Amino acid sequence: IDVIDDIEDPVAAWKSLEEHFRPNSRARVIGLTDDFFSCRINPQEEIGVYAARIRSIVDQLKDASKPISEWYQAFQLIRFLPPEFNGIVQYIYRWDDKEFMFDKILQELIAEESRLKQSINTKFVPSVYWKKQHF
Repeated sequence: IDVIDDIEDPVAAWKSLEEHFRPNSRARVIGLTDDFFSCRINPQEEIGVYAARIRSIVDQLKDASKPISEWYQAFQLIRFLPPEFNGIVQYIYRWDDKEFMFDKILQELIAEESRLKQSINTKFVPSVYWKKQHF
C-alpha cells in the first residue's frame, strides 16, 4: 500500500494507516459524539459489555482530540439502565462529585448486577427444593 511503502517502523506504519483510513474529520467526530450520547444498554447485555462500548467511543473521541469529560462518561453509564437498577442509581446520585467517576460507578453496577442475578437464581431454588422434599 502506497501509504506505508517507505515506513519501516511498524508503530509509525500503523499510525499512518490509521490516519489515512480513519481521518479525524468533523463528520466522524460528530458521529462518535452522537454514538456516545445515544449509547444504550441492550436487553440482556451485561454491564461490563455496555461499559466497554462506552469506553471504546470515549477512546476514539480522545484519539480524535475531542475528549469526553469524566462526568459525562459517568452520566452516560447510568443514563439508560433498566428499571431494576433504579435503586442503585438513586444511591449513586447522592455521591459526592469526587466519587462520581466512571470506574467507581461501574464497580457498583457490576456488584448490583451480580446481586440481581443471584436473587433471581435463589427465587427458583426453594420451589425446586420443596418439590423434591414433598413428592
